[in-house]
Amino acid sequence: GLTEGLQDGVYTQNDVIPQILKESKDMQRLINDLLELSKLEDPDFKVEQARFEYHELISDVVRSAQELVKIKNQKLLITQDEALIFGQGDVQRLKQMFLAIIHNATKFSPENSIITLSMGKRKDKVVVAIKDEGKGMSADQIKELFVRYKKETENNPDGNGIGLLIVEKIAQKHGIKIEVESKLNEGTSFRFIMTEA
Repeated sequence: GLTEGLQDGVYTQNDVIPQILKESKDMQRLINDLLELSKLEDPDFKVEQARFEYHELISDVVRSAQELVKIKNQKLLITQDEALIFGQGDVQRLKQMFLAIIHNATKFSPENSIITLSMGKRKDKVVVAIKDEGKGMSADQIKELFVRYKKETENNPDGNGIGLLIVEKIAQKHGIKIEVESKLNEGTSFRFIMTEA
């Protein structure tokens, strides 16, 4: 509609081009997310399986996450076990999974807050946890986290309700269990229970 208005002379370029660009990018992101989700939901689709070291994966995630936390002057605090820990899976998709949660943490947390990323052993499992200091969620909201197209419009106007579903599908493809804890006005913690290789 904005493009037609521009063509008909109803709007000037300065009036509508920023909005057209924003909505085009939103549509592009939605299409990419839908394609990604479709691929991950295909029972015949297999993720790449390669041996990796968890510290290297976390370092890669942290490098990519720095731009996200800068937006609201937030700080990313990292805690890790020192011993080498190896895993098996698709490193790029695992990175995508963690970055999606960090991205949400930055959106739903106040300026100057701390987002904690931790990694360590728990018995025979590896636990990667991402905790924020955001407004938190109710028990009912937690139940609907991984529901297709479900989003809280008031707090996430630019979301499409697919991001966390993609996170869940990546986790499922890797046999990863996700635990979520949240307290209203205190924050949310996502824990990924993973297998050591």
